[in-house]
Amino acid sequence: MSAWLNIMRAAPRFMRMLRSQYWPRQTMLEYQRLHLAITLAAAAKIPFYRQRFGSDPAIEDFAKLPILSRAEAAALHDSVRAQLPADAQYARATSSGTSGPRADYLFDRSHQSSRYAARARYLLANGWNPLQRSVWLVGRGFLEAWEPGYEDPRFVSRALPGVRFIANSNDLAALAAEVARIDPRFIYGYPSVLDGALRALTAAKLRIPSLRRLFAGAEVIEDSLRERARRDFGVEISANYGSTEAFLAWECPAGNYHQNSEHVLIELVDEAGRAVAPGEMGRVLFTTLENYLMPLIRYDIGDYALAMDGECRCGRTLPLLGRVVGRGMNLFRSADGKLLTTWDLVNVLIETPEMDMYQIVQKTLRLVIVKYVAPNPLTTEVEARIRALFLPFLGREVSVDFERVTEIARTAAGKFMITISELA
Repeated sequence: MSAWLNIMRAAPRFMRMLRSQYWPRQTMLEYQRLHLAITLAAAAKIPFYRQRFGSDPAIEDFAKLPILSRAEAAALHDSVRAQLPADAQYARATSSGTSGPRADYLFDRSHQSSRYAARARYLLANGWNPLQRSVWLVGRGFLEAWEPGYEDPRFVSRALPGVRFIANSNDLAALAAEVARIDPRFIYGYPSVLDGALRALTAAKLRIPSLRRLFAGAEVIEDSLRERARRDFGVEISANYGSTEAFLAWECPAGNYHQNSEHVLIELVDEAGRAVAPGEMGRVLFTTLENYLMPLIRYDIGDYALAMDGECRCGRTLPLLGRVVGRGMNLFRSADGKLLTTWDLVNVLIETPEMDMYQIVQKTLRLVIVKYVAPNPLTTEVEARIRALFLPFLGREVSVDFERVTEIARTAAGKFMITISELA
C-alpha cells in the first residue's frame, strides 16, 4: 500500500514538474530563493542548526554558511528526533555507507513527493512505460522500502504491474537467465550490476529481443558499459544521479544531466569552498528545498562532478551538471596531494581480457594494488604492461602490486566499487 500512496501523493507534484522543467531561468531562481528561505526558517527551529548558525541566517549569507559533512548528519538526526512527538509521521532511510559513515535521515511528505515526482520525470522522459515489462535489479533494502513485507526477492510490484523486481545480490548467471526469461523492454540497476548481468548474458549467449533501454544510477557509469550496451544489445543507457538523501540530477534523451532544481539546490566548490568555474571539477554540495523536517543545508555528499554551463538541445531549462567523476573514496591522490580521477586506470584494465573482474585500491600515496578475478594468474608480461600504463598517471615512485582473489565483494547495498582509495 505504501508504494501506491507514494505514487498518488507525488502525482500533482509530477504534473507541476512537467511545466517547471521549461521555466525561464529567472523563474527557477525565484522559486529556489523562496524555498531556500522556507528551508532556512525550518532549520532555525532545530537546535543543531541554531547552535551551528548562531542566528537566523539570511539568504544573502547562504554561501558563507558552514558545509555539513556526512559525519555530522548523525548529530542533526538526533537533534530532530529529540523534538518530535512519539506519534510523528515521517519516512526514514539509512545511507549505504559506501562514501562515508552510515547515517540516518528523516524525510517529510513534501520531500518524498518531490523525489518520486522527479524520478518519474526522468524515467518517462526517457521512454519508460510502467505498464510494459521492466526488470529492476535492486538491493533488498529498496525492496523492503517499496513493498513492506515482501517475501520473495523476485516479485511483481503491486503498484507498478509491469515491473519485476529482482534482488541484485543473486548469482549473476542465475540473474541473467531470469532476465532473459522475462524478456523486458527496460532494465534498471546499479551500473556494476548491469555490467555483470550484460557480461553473463553474453557469456551464456542469451538475448533479450524486447529490450529497448537501460536505466542506471547510484554509481558512476563507465564509458565501456555504455559501449557494451550498444555493441552487444543495441540499446542506450539513461543515467541518474541520486542518493539516499535526495534525487539530484538525471540524464535527458539528449545525453545531458539536468539538475532537479525544484528539489535541491546544487553547488560545486573547490577544496577551499569556493565555487568552481564551468569545466572545472568540484565537490558536490546540495541543499534540500522541500524537506522541512530534517533539511540538509550545504551538505557534502562526498562526490565530485564537473561544472557545466549552457543550454541543452532537449529544450529543458533546468541547469546542467557535468560528468559525475566519482566519490571521494573513488578518487585517488597524487604524491603532492592532488585529487585524480581514475578513468585512465580503469580503461587500462578494460583492455585486459585476462581479467574477469577487477578492483583498484590505493593503499598509500606510493602503493596501489590491483585485485582481480581470473581463471589463471596474470603473466609477468601482462603485469609489466599494466604497470607501464599505470605509472605515467600515478607517478614513477608508485608501486603497483597484483592480488588474485576468488571474488570481489560488493558493499552491503549491493554496489561494486571499481576503485577505492583508503586515504579518503
